[in-house]
Formats: sequence, C-alpha cells, structure tokens
Amino acid sequence: MPNKSQEKKRALESSSTDVEEESKILEKLSNIQLRIENGFTTVENEMAALKLELKQDSLAIKSDLNDLKKSVDGVWKDIESLKKENESLKEQAASALTKNAKWNEEVSALKDYIIKQEGYSKRENLWFYH
Repeated sequence: MPNKSQEKKRALESSSTDVEEESKILEKLSNIQLRIENGFTTVENEMAALKLELKQDSLAIKSDLNDLKKSVDGVWKDIESLKKENESLKEQAASALTKNAKWNEEVSALKDYIIKQEGYSKRENLWFYH
C-alpha cells in the first residue's frame, strides 16, 4: 500500500500535469478566439467595402436614371412639337386641296368659255364659196 507522501506526490504531479494541460487548452482556445475575431474583422471590412461599392453603384444608377428621364422628357417635348407641326401641315394641305379644287373648277369654266368664244368668233369669220 502506498503511503501518504507518495499519494501527495502523485496528486501534485497530476495537478501540475492538469495545470499544463489546462494552460495548453486555454492557449488553444485563445488562439481560436483570435482567429474568430480576425475572421469577423475581415468579414466586417469586406462587408463595409461592399456596402460602399453598392452605395456608389446606386448613386451612379440614380444619376443615369435622372439623365434618362431628362432625355425622355426632351423626346416627348419634341414629339408634341412634331404632332402640332403635323396637324398644321395637314390643315395647310387640306386648305391647298380645297383651293386646288376651286381653281380646277374655275379653269374648267374658263376653258368652256374660251371654247364657246372661239366657236362664236369662227362663225363670224366663215367664208362660203360656191
């Protein structure tokens, strides 16, 4: 049977071994904690960079959208102007057609009058020989 001094010796040896193992475990846990913290820091930095990039892209898209809106508004104004001009030209064409039809009637009437006048004047100038 082991005596008490040997048991104390063993208890001290086992407690020093336990302390060494605990310190190794704590050191490993501390290293793991540092890695995790470094990983989170890296992720946070990357997320901040992505957030900034998305913000810049969003601002660029908004700017492009505003430019497009201005362009579309300008095009619509041009379209409205062209519609008004087209209506004016249609009215002018209709007026010209009306005038043309009226003048054609006058020309036709004048042709008929000239033909009648020529016929009348030729009757006066007829010479008969026998």
